[in-house]
Amino acid sequence: MTEPTAEPAQPKRRFPIAPAHIGSGPPLTAEGRRFVLLCATTAGAGELLAWAGATWLARSGPARAGLVAAASALAIHALLRGPLSRLATRVSRRWLATLPLAAAALAMLAGALLARDGSLGRALMLAQLCGLAPLGLLAAGAAADNVDLEKRPRSFGMLDMGQALGAAAGLTLGASPRWYGLAGAGALGLAALPAAWALARVPAGGCPSAFTLGQTRLAAAQRKFAPGLVALAAGGLALGAVLGQPGPAAAWWALALALLAGMRLGAGGVDRFGEVRALVACAALLALAAAVPTFAPAAVGAILAYAAAGALLSSLAAAPAGLSAEMLRAPASAAALGALGLGAAASLALRAWLAAR
Repeated sequence: MTEPTAEPAQPKRRFPIAPAHIGSGPPLTAEGRRFVLLCATTAGAGELLAWAGATWLARSGPARAGLVAAASALAIHALLRGPLSRLATRVSRRWLATLPLAAAALAMLAGALLARDGSLGRALMLAQLCGLAPLGLLAAGAAADNVDLEKRPRSFGMLDMGQALGAAAGLTLGASPRWYGLAGAGALGLAALPAAWALARVPAGGCPSAFTLGQTRLAAAQRKFAPGLVALAAGGLALGAVLGQPGPAAAWWALALALLAGMRLGAGGVDRFGEVRALVACAALLALAAAVPTFAPAAVGAILAYAAAGALLSSLAAAPAGLSAEMLRAPASAAALGALGLGAAASLALRAWLAAR
C-alpha cells in the first residue's frame, strides 16, 4: 500500500482572477446577434432622444424655464421605466416601442426647425415622456424572450453598451449650438423605428415581456450594487451642474471627441480598478470638471466634463455585469440609468431654484 502523497502547492497568483463580464457565456448565433443588435439600437435610441432633449431644453429659452423643463424630463424618464414597462403585458410591445419613439423623433425635428421656441420645447419634453422611459426594459424583455438562458449575459452586455452609447450621443447632439444637432437626433430616432418594430418579431418565450418596477427595486436593493448606485447619483449631480452650460460653440465636435476618449478610458478603468472604484473615480472627476469654469475658460470645463461623463457612462455599462445577480442584470441597468438621471434632475432643479433667487 503506497503512502498518500501531498498535493503540489498551487502557485500564488499576483492578481486575483476576476469574473467574466460582458463576454461571458457561449457566443450568440448570427440570427441572435442581429436580433439583440436591433434591441440594443432601440434602447439606445430612447436614451439618445431623452438626453438630447434634456440637454437642449437646459440650453433653450429663459434660464429658469429651460432648467425646470430639463429636470422634469430627466426625472420622469427615470421614474417611469418600471411602471410603463408593465404595460407590455397588456399592450402590444411593437406599438409601445414604436409610437413614443416616432413621436419624440418628430418633436425633435420640429424643435430643430423652430429652434428656440419655448412652447415647442415644452412639447418636445411632453413627447419624450409619452413612453421613451420603458424602451430599455422592453428591449431587455424581448432579448430575454428570444435568447437562450446561457447566452443572455452577452445579449444584456450589448444592451448596456447600446444604452450608454445612446446617452453619450444624446449629450453630444443636444449640446450643439445650432439646429442640426436636434435634427440629427430626430433623424437617428426615426432610423431606429424598424429596429423597434422588430422587438416582437419572435413570439414571447417563458420570460416576462418586460421587466417591471418590482424587479427594478429588487435590483437596486442588492447590497453589492448599492454603492455603485450612490456613485452614479453623485455623478448625475455633477453632470447636471454642467448640462446646458455654454461650451465651445464653434467646435462642438470637440465635445464628441472628448466623450469618446472618456468612454475608452472608463472601460480600461473598470478592468483595472473594479466597478465601484471606477464609478466613484469618474463621479469625482466629473465634479472637479464642473468646478473648472470658476478658474478657467468655460470651453475647457465643458471638454473636461464631457470626457469625465464618457468615462462614467462606460463604467455604467459595465457595472451591472459585475455587481448584480445574473437574473437581475436588465433591471439593474435600468436602476443605474435611473440613478444617473435622478441625480442630474436634482442638480438641474437646484440650478433653477438658484436662478430664481
